[in-house]
Amino acid sequence: MALIPRAGESAQVYWDKETTNVTVFDACGNFEEKYSMSFSRFREISKSIRLERFTGAAGESPYQPIQSFVDAFNSRMKAVVRPGKYIIVDECMSTWKGMESAYHHESFIKVTYIPRKPVDLGVEFKCAADGESCLMVHLEMQKGAKAPKQAFETAPEELPHHCAVTLRAVSNWLGTGRVVVGDAAFGSFLTCYELLRRGMYFIGVIKGCTQTFPIEFSRHHQPHLEKGPYKVITTKLNDAENVERTIMGIIISLKPGLSRNIISSYSSSLLGQERTVYKTRRRLHETEGVWLNERTKGSVRRPKAVDDGMQYFGAVDYNDRFRQGYLNWENAWPTKRLWLRVFTTVLGIITTNAYFAYELETKQAPQTENEDDGKLKFFEFLGKLAHQLIFNDYN
Repeated sequence: MALIPRAGESAQVYWDKETTNVTVFDACGNFEEKYSMSFSRFREISKSIRLERFTGAAGESPYQPIQSFVDAFNSRMKAVVRPGKYIIVDECMSTWKGMESAYHHESFIKVTYIPRKPVDLGVEFKCAADGESCLMVHLEMQKGAKAPKQAFETAPEELPHHCAVTLRAVSNWLGTGRVVVGDAAFGSFLTCYELLRRGMYFIGVIKGCTQTFPIEFSRHHQPHLEKGPYKVITTKLNDAENVERTIMGIIISLKPGLSRNIISSYSSSLLGQERTVYKTRRRLHETEGVWLNERTKGSVRRPKAVDDGMQYFGAVDYNDRFRQGYLNWENAWPTKRLWLRVFTTVLGIITTNAYFAYELETKQAPQTENEDDGKLKFFEFLGKLAHQLIFNDYN
């Protein structure tokens, strides 16, 4: 959707049928024949891609040009997507390309490092995704304390940042009885309580935000639990309809001396079904001296509340793998400007959302005995999507 000619060159050089100048990105040219798009059609499409210009004036935020695009994405997802029972809150990243705000006004103000993500360095988004389809349904850029009027928003009410950002991510579905699943960046007793009194349930990991959670009880039982067993502690609170609900604190032993704290206002603490798990370990070959990956198969039985939460826990990361792995637009476009990098990220999320929506629709469509599996692969779907967008007659 964007071309970057060298200085002094016009984008029309890509449509030249006889190109002798080899300074363009694609020296072959002749785009009309290769991609079935005329230059006039490309020009009409590119006129629609306009972001508000950032001038660097005092009090102006560098996020301003792209914020309206993110807001439009959230509004559209609210209008057309109806999530399933489980909503996953997590972080995703927009790739950083090395320009620092200390040296250039068009760069990122806040760069976050999360080593467990597919891309570990960049602008952080707090996002929500539908657990079943992996569709992203809400995005919120984390702008840092230096951004004007954006220092750790606490709305609604005066809540800690991790709790407030969770409520904002699922604000469109409060009161629907859905289950929110989050990792340690979102999990706390306060998050669980605030969601419960607003008509939603929560299953999450507690690690850093341990206020009002009996963490000493967990530390006392850590050395005494073997791998597999767990302890449960409960308390009772009233929900949005003044119905008494139970909040469970589940302490699961991963191995002797190491446990994980789970908080849940949904499901039960009874043992769930036995599930197959796979583990990959790196081992040094004794004779050849090279590292090998060994995959082992095992089984595990966890409390039902933990099983329900882990069932769709990786929805956001799965979306990230398609966007940053297969699609990889963020690396294909070498620009370092903040709003263009974020634009590429959101455009990639929109594209992967379209494919996941197609997958969900084909999975739920009735199949006949004579009908073969004609489901499109990711890049086949992208080709058809691009052709339909280029030659659409929608007004």
